[in-house]
Amino acid sequence: MKVAYISDVPWFLGFGGREVQMLKYAEYLSKNYGVEVIFPSYFEKNIDEGIKLFHFFGYSNWYSGLVPLLKNKRDIKILISPTLYRENIFILKLAKYYSRFCFIPNYFSYKKTIFQFCDRIIANSKSESVCLQQLFDIPKKKITVVYNAIDKNFDNLRQEDTDSFLKAFSVEPGYILSVSAITERKNTLNSIKSYLTLSTQINKKFIIIGDFQCTKAEYKKQIEKLINNNRDKILHIPYLSPFSPLLKSAYLNCAIHLLPSFVETPGLSNLETALFNKPIVAGDCRPVREYFQNYISYCNPNSIKDIYEKILYALNTPINPELSSFIRNNFTWNVVVDELYKTYQRILENNA
Repeated sequence: MKVAYISDVPWFLGFGGREVQMLKYAEYLSKNYGVEVIFPSYFEKNIDEGIKLFHFFGYSNWYSGLVPLLKNKRDIKILISPTLYRENIFILKLAKYYSRFCFIPNYFSYKKTIFQFCDRIIANSKSESVCLQQLFDIPKKKITVVYNAIDKNFDNLRQEDTDSFLKAFSVEPGYILSVSAITERKNTLNSIKSYLTLSTQINKKFIIIGDFQCTKAEYKKQIEKLINNNRDKILHIPYLSPFSPLLKSAYLNCAIHLLPSFVETPGLSNLETALFNKPIVAGDCRPVREYFQNYISYCNPNSIKDIYEKILYALNTPINPELSSFIRNNFTWNVVVDELYKTYQRILENNA
């Protein structure tokens, strides 16, 4: 089996959980099932020869032109992992209703075209599946849930690497950690404001690991200003590879992990933290609860007060010792890629 993977965002502009997911799909499909996954070049003429299945990631509007073109070119099967979830869809439902009277291509018409030409849609959670059904009238039978995951042995570290992060960045253990792209959706600004509100009470550094991916210049300026004005309390470190011992060491030596995003499905860094059995404070949304149930703390991402209260709670509440084993037993690549492979087989055998 030969499968092509296509992303809607160049990796040099944004590399995060979804891109790691693509690489891990490719790794485990090859290792466990002998599937050849290629990442096509846009500048190679015959790159699609021998490929029967294309798997798209993301949901950018330009797919609405590419997917029908590919589908009509020859007998190709197409899947898409949109990672498209909205917590409160009332306004979007209203917009969906009025979009029917708009003859100009719009958010809903673009997405419906994409999903119409796909043979199967892969959702990261049951919550995402329901959201897609409600917003785009997709039949439930057209959606397969394949959960996001992590390497079963992600927390394995050589003894000499356990304190490598502390030495590399001259920090003491017991800090608050946030491994995340710095974006509006990840709620980085409120994370910093919440931390600064209680920083004198807890005497712990706040370490942010990730690159800026802000779409609003003013949002980025506010974050940069807060970091620069509080260098004694806040340390920003650019992106570290999830395959790096440095990142694993960062998780191992933190006190808690903070990711109060407005939306997550469920946040790769949350899964990574969980294998180290560290407390997690996450933005409260359905997909995150679907993954983590009652094992972590949830906060209102709109409330700075609630975020810092949940930080204090996490710092002073013993971690559930079963967190890491729960994640290891349910959300590892060996488990989820098996379902993905079976979906590929069903699609190619026309039993979708």
